Amino acid sequence: MNNQNDNKQSEKLLEGVKTQLTEQYQLAFSDLLRKNLESATPNWEWVKRLYEELRDRLCNLTPNRVDIHADIHDKMDSEIFHSMISHGAFDGVNLQALITFVFTRIRELEAPAKNVETDAKLQEILELFQLADATIATIVPVFIQAANERLDDVYNDKEIFMAFLAKQKK
Repeated sequence: MNNQNDNKQSEKLLEGVKTQLTEQYQLAFSDLLRKNLESATPNWEWVKRLYEELRDRLCNLTPNRVDIHADIHDKMDSEIFHSMISHGAFDGVNLQALITFVFTRIRELEAPAKNVETDAKLQEILELFQLADATIATIVPVFIQAANERLDDVYNDKEIFMAFLAKQKK
């Protein structure tokens, strides 16, 4: 009995450490991305890779529908994005459209019960545009982190569902 309690305490401790490490990683990532975007010479290749990662994660969750994949790739064309952002042509209007598109796709991919969380995250990000000191450097890290959190949640739900289906087949 005592050994079982020790195992539960160890698991709780390990989970707490894991949570702290994840939070620290996310803060460091956001800080680095913000500093990069504030820099006189931002690393636009890094931003482009983050953009492509979001696009690819959306496509990987999308059923094998060529039309939907083509639409995602069309609306999230990484070469056009890179050209616009590296030449200062990507503005707040473009960023809002991108954020809305990504969160709309996430909403379509997730369970309807999760839409409330996704809508709240989207609203939280869109409200950042109203702040006097809002810049792409302050909004993009929040957007990237929130979109990836929501996508992680969809991937997790998919894993749980697939395990449930596999169990049903037995």
